[in-house]
Amino acid sequence: MSKLTSKEIEHEYSVLKSGFDKFNKSLLNQLSEILDNENIILGFPIQSRIKSIESILEKLESGRVNIKKSITELQDVIGLRIIILFKKDIDVLSNLISNNLEVVKQYNSEEKLLENQFGYSSKHFIVKIPKTWSNVPTFKGLEKFTAEIQIRTLSQHTWAEASNELQYKHEESVPRQLLRSIGRVSALLETVDLEFERLLIEREEYKSQITKQNTKDQTLNVDLLASILDLHLPKQNKIENEDYSDLLEDLQYFNIVTQKNLQSLIERQYKAALEEDKEYAIETELRNPKAKRKGYYYTHIGLIRTMMRFDDDKKWVRMINNLPKK
Repeated sequence: MSKLTSKEIEHEYSVLKSGFDKFNKSLLNQLSEILDNENIILGFPIQSRIKSIESILEKLESGRVNIKKSITELQDVIGLRIIILFKKDIDVLSNLISNNLEVVKQYNSEEKLLENQFGYSSKHFIVKIPKTWSNVPTFKGLEKFTAEIQIRTLSQHTWAEASNELQYKHEESVPRQLLRSIGRVSALLETVDLEFERLLIEREEYKSQITKQNTKDQTLNVDLLASILDLHLPKQNKIENEDYSDLLEDLQYFNIVTQKNLQSLIERQYKAALEEDKEYAIETELRNPKAKRKGYYYTHIGLIRTMMRFDDDKKWVRMINNLPKK
């Protein structure tokens, strides 16, 4: 039994609610920045929630939780869920959380399952802000709060949501004639994660061989295209998430379909493209002295498109106006 009455719990919740909101937003901002800095690809934006007082009271009445002195004894009043695309990033993100936050405890939900239980793999962290953060005005007063962070892949999330909706958490909960179907679904979703891991490994192996394969007649693809631009264009012009797939379509319109074709374009128009890039950069900085990209204007993709425009202005106009090739 709880040593606090429902009224006492409701009162404390109303007092702490603004702190819960502040801690939730602060943690969400910090995690978003960490993910952006490390280029971890999400399946969805980070999900966050604060338990309602109704949910807390319902769990107290059911005996699932017990509060002796304060609601802050509940470590998951604030919850965040990070759904990532690739399983390899689970360990990366786990290390980042451990290095940037104070981890009270952690566990993998899969390890808690019995032989006769269905379930999903999801890594859980109970975290607090590091003591050093409490001196920062933004985090002052938040050191008493904890939050639960869950990490799943998109496949794991699909299984978790479906099994929760169907309420198939234990084998005895499932009609016997559906057991094999449930098993197949679980196995298929696990296979998706494994095959993505295999794909990423094979892709890295392919990319490592690109520069060694000095075959200029290779047909362009997004990975080969990225490699060529990295090799031939100024590093400072590159930005994250360059849309190589979109550029590939434009190059095809110009009949630039092989490594040799692309390198020939770069050799012809490199100097002119960089001169225009420099002029635009100066104009941009005059209009906006606080511009972050000082000294350069075009991205890698922008430079190549500028080269295409210089190479055949009429064809460029036809392409941007969605006219067929002559």
